[in-house]
Amino acid sequence: MTYRIEKDTLGEVKVPSNVYWGAQTERSRSNFKIGVAGSMPMEIVYGFAYLKKAARVNFVAAFVAGGPLKGPTSLGLGAAFGSGKQFQSLK
Repeated sequence: MTYRIEKDTLGEVKVPSNVYWGAQTERSRSNFKIGVAGSMPMEIVYGFAYLKKAARVNFVAAFVAGGPLKGPTSLGLGAAFGSGKQFQSLK
């Protein structure tokens, strides 16, 4: 398995390169018993993905209209979740 190095306020942590989470989630996975049994229902995960996708559409619409560009960089994830392949690492 290959890893990438993610950084947060606590330092560096190795995260598998085939997943879409960062340092804080990886720390939680190693410090707490989380996984399939302790995870959110997939309907909620899909719901958040749809919200991010809608926020991204609004962000792009504001850009096209010449409006102010205020929004988190994570909005790109909404589009990425559309394909469904990202959910494979959550199962």
